Amino acid sequence: MINETILAIIIAFAISAILCPIVIPFLHRLKFGQQVREEGPESHLKKQGTPTMGGLIILTSIIITSLFYVKDYPKIIPILFMTVG
Repeated sequence: MINETILAIIIAFAISAILCPIVIPFLHRLKFGQQVREEGPESHLKKQGTPTMGGLIILTSIIITSLFYVKDYPKIIPILFMTVG
């Protein structure tokens, strides 16, 4: 059980590490960046254009990793639907 958990963590991390360099430039091209209000502090202006869809990478890696274990743990299916929903 612990070995499977460690393997799942490693798989999810690897998927995230692979997706990050692909997805982040794609999000920049689509201009899915953070908008900063002009009346806010000047230090926040440097955050302009920061991609805000990073959770998409995490969610994708969780879903893909969970799909490896659906056969052994069918109770994962409703949890995946709740996570995506």
